[in-house]
Amino acid sequence: TGTSNPIANYGDPADYSDSTITKMVITHEGSIGINTKSPSVRGIEIAGDAVAYANPSIKITSEDDGNSYSIIQDAASTQLIIEKVNDSGHTLIDVSPKVNDNSSAADIRFFRATNTSAMPAFSLLKGDGTASIDHKFYSNKYTGTSVALAVNGGNVGIGTWAANRQLEISSDKTYTGMQINASTRSLLTAERTASS
Repeated sequence: TGTSNPIANYGDPADYSDSTITKMVITHEGSIGINTKSPSVRGIEIAGDAVAYANPSIKITSEDDGNSYSIIQDAASTQLIIEKVNDSGHTLIDVSPKVNDNSSAADIRFFRATNTSAMPAFSLLKGDGTASIDHKFYSNKYTGTSVALAVNGGNVGIGTWAANRQLEISSDKTYTGMQINASTRSLLTAERTASS
């Protein structure tokens, strides 16, 4: 009839391979499907396919130029990407559990629904555009939580940004040092006191 973008109906192919068909539905339950006519969640489902959206994404912009935005992308079967992109200046992502009574606990939890025999890990990368890991925190469910710092080389500083040794502890207080305890016994103490 001359319509360039006809509305899809339930007789259309499930993959919406026809690029002229509208690829969004709102079901009578209130679910929204984008690139799918059968959303499986009570909310919004964005599906990917080889024809259109190979990596389905949600993009939120706050600037007219489109160069500053936030994006959530299902990049692969094993990877989810969350990015905040800024045209100029620094970027910041805040994660803030809020309590209205100002007294209840506020926690951020990782691996809540994870069930694996492997060791869940939290990796801090170098920030050089690669996947190089700088620090790694992982839960060894057999021996307890473990931490690997500076796994790719470098020094670790406590109280200093400029560590000159693999582990350097620095303080501007009168007493500074390190103490290792086992139960109620002190196994190792190293400290320096200010001269009189």
